[in-house]
Amino acid sequence: MSRVLLIPPPGHGAQTHHQSTHAEILERVYQAGVPVEGPTSADAVIGSLSHLKGDEIVLLLSSGPLLGLPDRLPAVMDRLYG
Repeated sequence: MSRVLLIPPPGHGAQTHHQSTHAEILERVYQAGVPVEGPTSADAVIGSLSHLKGDEIVLLLSSGPLLGLPDRLPAVMDRLYG
């Protein structure tokens, strides 16, 4: 794994329990030795992905809407690498 792009966690329900902040999560991942970036918008994620060579694996994993990326990324990937 060369790097992880970690977007902010969804805020719904955050007041009902202790939820780590985006910065706290990024710090813990970094301290575990994982190269991590913390984009906060879909455009920032797409900008980071535009530097890929085309032979990487992109995994989207979340229980939330992922900044709308599942709807936008297929067209971006097709344009860049299709």
